[in-house]
Amino acid sequence: MIRKFLAVFCLLFITNSAFGYSIYKDVSEKAPYYPALFKLNKEGLMIGCPDGKFYPDVPVKRSDYSRVVIKALGLDNKAVISGVDFYDLTPENPNYDYMQIALYYDFLPVSENSKYIYPNGTIIRKYAILPLSNYLKKDENITLEQAKNILGKYKDRGTLRASDIIAFAKADVMGLIPVTGKDVRIDAVKPLTRADLAVLLYNISNKDYNMYTQKIEHYGTKQKGIGSRIKSSYVEGDYAIIPVKTEIPIQMVTKADSQKSQLNDVQNAVIPWNLVTKDKYLLIKAGSELELRVTDVQKRKFLFRNGRLKVESVKISTPFRQTADFPAVLIVNDKIGFGNKVFKFKRIRTTKSETSSLKLLKDIKVDLTSGFIVNEKL
Repeated sequence: MIRKFLAVFCLLFITNSAFGYSIYKDVSEKAPYYPALFKLNKEGLMIGCPDGKFYPDVPVKRSDYSRVVIKALGLDNKAVISGVDFYDLTPENPNYDYMQIALYYDFLPVSENSKYIYPNGTIIRKYAILPLSNYLKKDENITLEQAKNILGKYKDRGTLRASDIIAFAKADVMGLIPVTGKDVRIDAVKPLTRADLAVLLYNISNKDYNMYTQKIEHYGTKQKGIGSRIKSSYVEGDYAIIPVKTEIPIQMVTKADSQKSQLNDVQNAVIPWNLVTKDKYLLIKAGSELELRVTDVQKRKFLFRNGRLKVESVKISTPFRQTADFPAVLIVNDKIGFGNKVFKFKRIRTTKSETSSLKLLKDIKVDLTSGFIVNEKL
């Protein structure tokens, strides 16, 4: 499917992959959307401009979006027998057929009875994503509860209209919501960018839609796992609660020191192994990353006072690509040596790679069917 489309944004740009590299001047290999571009390079095609740049953050024009989508879906062989008349789109326009076909398949939003189609206008993510998911798999049912579980990883899920929740959940399961970083957001009303469209096309070409029904059925089933049991946790339906003051094991990635750390210094840690309920339902997956900050620090002074160090966690990023609030305080193990005992002063520090614990400052609610931490109601 992906082989079918040629020039996408500016024109077909044959890369220099034959020389062993294929990086645009304004795209780093570390860019989250780079795998999509790399895949297209391997196919022998590249979305770009003659100046060797990709312009990832530039909004896509409605005419470009129409051309790319129609070519990617193999609909460019369709004939437009009698197109809709618009003041700003004549048959002489090179994108005339693409936009008319996109309009026919409801890929392109146009106000009722409008005489303008705005070829050079932008298209928001909602109007780019939902018509495609409906076209590719429009006959499957999904419940509202399943939809809420699926969208649990998105920070801005609470901003969606009630009528869009199920539609975006279908799009997510099909991999049609382009996410290009750790800040996982739907951004329904933001303009679709060139990077977004590249990821969207990449996902379309790499998905097995026959697995769609099985994926939907997966949500609604509580997941079990092997790991360290959090005995204080309890289950209520499809959710588990980890009560306030529960101690969560962590492994430090960085180190803090009452003599060297500054207020608001960022520290990092990971969950070293799976955390499960006493019935073995998965709570938090191993490898989840924690961001912590120094919230109180005081240097020790010789013969006068001990040092003080307080570190609190701010957020957690899970392997499910969710970032959520995770308010807890680090339990610091005091390092008291022979000199400290003699001279009566104490230096407090954490050690890189040491296993420690976080004490929760509030209850943590986990959706056992999806693994998502529930911060707010949809």
